[in-house]
Amino acid sequence: MPSPRFERLDSATRTAILEAARAEFAEHGLEGSSYRRIIANSGLSKSSFYYYFHGKEDLYITVVKDAIAQFAEAVGEPREVTTVEEFWAECARLFRRFYELGMKNPVLVGVLRSVVELRPGPLAEELMTRVTLKDVTWYEAIIRRGQALGAVRTDHPLDLVIEVYLAVMVARVKWSLKQWLNGAPLKIDEDVEDIIDLFRRMATPRHKSAGQPVA
Repeated sequence: MPSPRFERLDSATRTAILEAARAEFAEHGLEGSSYRRIIANSGLSKSSFYYYFHGKEDLYITVVKDAIAQFAEAVGEPREVTTVEEFWAECARLFRRFYELGMKNPVLVGVLRSVVELRPGPLAEELMTRVTLKDVTWYEAIIRRGQALGAVRTDHPLDLVIEVYLAVMVARVKWSLKQWLNGAPLKIDEDVEDIIDLFRRMATPRHKSAGQPVA
């Protein structure tokens, strides 16, 4: 993690550091990036840079978390819904906001790509989980709401449901990023519809009918 001194920097200096690092990691990934080049492009001296970070991996984690925070802010919190159909429509809206920010900020998408391309290991696993936009409590709140509406099955323990859905989420986001960054045209509506269909098929209780309001 960065030194607390980094958090106390003025906004202009912090922005310069993050922008230089973000561009480098987005283009070259963690392993192919140059720490010296980042330092040079930030406008800071080498000695002062090490005053704020312990090394390249430390800086990389900071940049990834910052990118994820921007996506999370753009996605926002789910709105209140009262029917199964409204629930899935709201899930689709949240996904769409994620894609829309990515369309406007290709460098942020490049940072996420660098996470997808990390060698398997604890760092890759931790950061890829974070790339799914929110922490576990955010997903738990959505799943609980879906269960209350009858949109999400309740025949498995909640912690197992969250773990399974997060695993599928990670796999689906990784696949979408790879397609997107390999030049495949991004059709937001179609991709979001496919994602929601995938989760809906997994989540819908077999004995429940869709579209029923909460009692």
